[in-house]
Amino acid sequence: MATPFSGAPDEPAHIIKAASVVRGQFVGIPSENGHTVTVPRYIASTHAVTCFAFQPEVSADCADSVPLGDDTIIPAETSAGLYNPLYYELVGWPSLLVNDESGIYLMRIVSGMVASAFLALSFVLIASWSRRVIPMLGLVVACTPMVFFLNGVVNPNSLETAATLAAFVALFSVVTQPNERLLTQRLIILVVSSAVAVNTRGLSPLWLAVVLVIPLALLSWKSLWALVSRKPVVWAIGGIVASTIVAILWMRSSNSLAAGISTDEVVTDYPGVGSSFLVGFVNVFAETFGFANGLIGQFGWLDTTAPAVTLFVWAALTGVLMIAAATVLRGRRLVVFVLLAASLVIIPAVIQGVYITAGGFIWQGRYALPLFVCLVVGTAALVSQSVTVTGQSVQRRLAGTVLATVAFAQIITFAVVLQRYAVGTSGSLRDFYLNPDWQPPGGVLMWLALYAITLLAGSLLAFWWARHWNGPRGSHQVNNMNNQTERRPNGEGEDAATVQVYRQEEERDHADSRSRPAH
Repeated sequence: MATPFSGAPDEPAHIIKAASVVRGQFVGIPSENGHTVTVPRYIASTHAVTCFAFQPEVSADCADSVPLGDDTIIPAETSAGLYNPLYYELVGWPSLLVNDESGIYLMRIVSGMVASAFLALSFVLIASWSRRVIPMLGLVVACTPMVFFLNGVVNPNSLETAATLAAFVALFSVVTQPNERLLTQRLIILVVSSAVAVNTRGLSPLWLAVVLVIPLALLSWKSLWALVSRKPVVWAIGGIVASTIVAILWMRSSNSLAAGISTDEVVTDYPGVGSSFLVGFVNVFAETFGFANGLIGQFGWLDTTAPAVTLFVWAALTGVLMIAAATVLRGRRLVVFVLLAASLVIIPAVIQGVYITAGGFIWQGRYALPLFVCLVVGTAALVSQSVTVTGQSVQRRLAGTVLATVAFAQIITFAVVLQRYAVGTSGSLRDFYLNPDWQPPGGVLMWLALYAITLLAGSLLAFWWARHWNGPRGSHQVNNMNNQTERRPNGEGEDAATVQVYRQEEERDHADSRSRPAH
């Protein structure tokens, strides 16, 4: 609600794509600027309200003269025409129910609810772990202002990030927290999250493959075989493979990854076209920390960066976490951490190197959000398994400090970005609060207060949960496995626990099948 229409990267293209998909137009007709579809005029006009894009000193008031209430069906162009339609089916249906700009707000709300549901699933999964306070704080840190910003607009990057994280946490739960009671539920979350994540954007299959393969390095071959031999796991693997095949078939048939590149028929003049792989690779690799701004907060059309205090807070929190991991992790846990961190640094550079010759420079920091959130949560989980935070007072101070710091940075960032839209970056605070050029429905002060109250309430709930809630009681067998895990170094504990729990379950399955009468 606090972001003006078309106030996020490529949002007009995604709004038009969503409205066209729910009207049966999955691709549209090829055109000079993408694909042409037919949508209501108020949807099509979102392209015309981007006068403030790339101009942070210009408020969103410049777009007030554009009509947004006409539902006449007209042609419109979208650069997202070749994208997988799943996300757009999920969020586009409100445009069928209302005939004015409220349809865009409803599309944003639905998009935010769906993405937030997958973030909530990650929290629920972490709540079932034996050591969960540090991973919960990792989830809080992983939800950067950029994650919240994308959740509040129409952009498949939000769902891709949240669903990929849920799939990663579900697999991590199965691998490191063996629990026969929860196995089926975790596998259902794993399959559903993977099916959604892999069908959101062109790079989604790659991100999903990375975050689902790396955690398996925590297991020995014997332990891995004991796990994948279980019938529920076999069915889960089949479901993930099937949904991935669907995603790949769509990419192959639509050629979505090749959109915007030079061909014999179409020659593009984007910056960097014709450069070598090495130029693209080195450019992104050398600017790794610069692209990190897009992971924390790069708002609008990448024209408004989060304030310095926010960048400092996230650099400090993630930096401390990474240093702790490099210090205390050993064995397989260290290998998994290194692989996750290396993926975040190397894979974007490789992608840009492959794409640059025909497509030019295309990389944005937010594209790697799925890897970033999995790195932060996964590292927090590995550290929590390797160290023991003794004393409830220490846990309370740790949780309170992280939650208060993150909430403060989130609120400051929200206010700064809202000010950019209301009066521009050159506008005064007095005008922002008392006489804004542009303001969202309900006014600036109402949304500032509501956002602050929501964040503070969520932080207090999280603090109470970390302090008081012991989670669901596991079986005596699983509790014994968790105790063994905590006593063994270098990741051997969870490996042994996984072997024992899943091998016993496999033997029980075979015994049940032998005891059934023949039909």
